[in-house]
Amino acid sequence: MHLLQIMTIKKDQSGYRNFAYVAGQGEGKDRTIETVYEGSAEPTGYSRRELFVDARDVENDGELPDRGAQKLSETTKAVGIKVKFNNNGAFSIDEDFQCGDFVTAKSERSTDDAQVVKVSYQYDGSTGYPTIDLVLDFDPDDIERVISTRLNQYDALLSKETDTNLLVPKGLQVSSGYCVVPMTDGYYSYSSSITGYIKITLPVNQRHMISMVVDVFNYSPAGSAQFILSGFTDTTDGRWENCCATQLGQIANADMPIYFGIDSSGNYSIWIGTSTTLYYYPSVRVRDVKVNFGTIDINDYTTGWDVSIVSSMGITADVACNRWITPTLTDGWSNYQATSHYDVAFRRINNQVFLRGLVAGGSVGTSYKIFTLPEGYRPNHTVMCTTMASSELARCDVYTDGRVVANFGSNGWFNLTGISFFVD
Repeated sequence: MHLLQIMTIKKDQSGYRNFAYVAGQGEGKDRTIETVYEGSAEPTGYSRRELFVDARDVENDGELPDRGAQKLSETTKAVGIKVKFNNNGAFSIDEDFQCGDFVTAKSERSTDDAQVVKVSYQYDGSTGYPTIDLVLDFDPDDIERVISTRLNQYDALLSKETDTNLLVPKGLQVSSGYCVVPMTDGYYSYSSSITGYIKITLPVNQRHMISMVVDVFNYSPAGSAQFILSGFTDTTDGRWENCCATQLGQIANADMPIYFGIDSSGNYSIWIGTSTTLYYYPSVRVRDVKVNFGTIDINDYTTGWDVSIVSSMGITADVACNRWITPTLTDGWSNYQATSHYDVAFRRINNQVFLRGLVAGGSVGTSYKIFTLPEGYRPNHTVMCTTMASSELARCDVYTDGRVVANFGSNGWFNLTGISFFVD
C-alpha cells in the first residue's frame, strides 16, 4: 500500500477555550466564583475564549482552580491533515473502517493516532477507480512532528513503494465511560433481500447503565433511522430494567418495535424490528456508547460487539419498548368485542406508559384487578384516571405494585384507551 501524502492542513478552534469561570457551592450571589486562564497573562479582547464550569460538587473552594484548569485542558485546537488513500491496499474504506472511525496511521518512521473526519471520492473515467481523500484529525500538540514525518514519507514515496503504511481501525476511549465508535460493531450486507430482526449483542454481561445510538440504513424501501437506546443491565436479577428507546426516521416505511432481553446463550441483547422486516442492502452501525454505574472499564466495550440479522429472537427475558404488550386478564375480565375494539395492551415510550383496550364482565372495586403491569411499567405513585364504562363516567386506578383496577363503574364494558402516566 502507498504511503500517505499530505494535501492540506486544516485548523479548527471552535471548541477551544482559554478562560474559565468556575462556580462552586452556594446559590445566586452567594455562590463562590473562581477564574482560571491559560498562560501567565490573562487573555483579553478577541483572544479571550470563555468557559463556564459548574463545580457545585466540589466541597473545598480551594480545589476550584484545579477543576477549572482540568476543564480548560479538555478543550483543544483541532488540527486536521488531508491525505490521499489507496483503497486497493491491505485495508479498504467502508469494509475495514469508515468516516468517524479512529485509526492508527503507521509508517516506517512513526505511528500516529487520528480520527477520519471526512471522506471524499473523485472518479477518474480513464481508470474506473476512485481517488479517495481522507481528512485525519490529529492531536494539535503533535502537529509539527506529524507534518515533518508526512513530508519525509512523501519524499520516500518518490523513490520506492512500501507496504508498511496501514490505516488500522481502533476503538477510542474518550473518557472513563464513553466510546465514540466501538470496533467490530457494524453489519453490512450486499444481499438484495434479508428478513428478520436486527440483533445487537453487548460485549460483556455486567451490571451497568448503558446507552448507545444505532444507525440503520435500508436501500429499499428507501429509508434510514436512528435509534437512541438505553437501559440498566441488572445482572443481579438477570434482566434489563428502566429501558428507553427513541426512533428517528423510518425503516421500510414503519416504526420498529424494540426488544431488550437476554438471548438463549445468556447474553444481554437488543432486537430491532420483527421477524418479517425486509431489508435490501442494509447497513447497521453502533456508536456513542456510554456506560456508567459500578466499576467501569470502557475498554470492555470497545471490542466484542456482535451485530447481525436473525430470523428469531431466542429471547429468555423480555422488556419491549415501543411495541404493544398483551397482559393476562384476571378477576373475570375479558376483551370486549375484539373485532371492533382494541384488545387490552400496554406499551412504554421513553418514560411514559400507555394503555388501550375495552374490557367487560369482571369484578369492580379495589379488591379486584383487570391485570398487573410488570416492573418498569409501574408509576411511582397511585394514578387515578377518569374514563367511561357503559356510557357512564367511571374511574380506573393504577397502583405502584402494577395493579390496574376498575375502581367504580359498570362492567358491561370498561374503557382503558387513552389512559397514560409517567414512570419517573
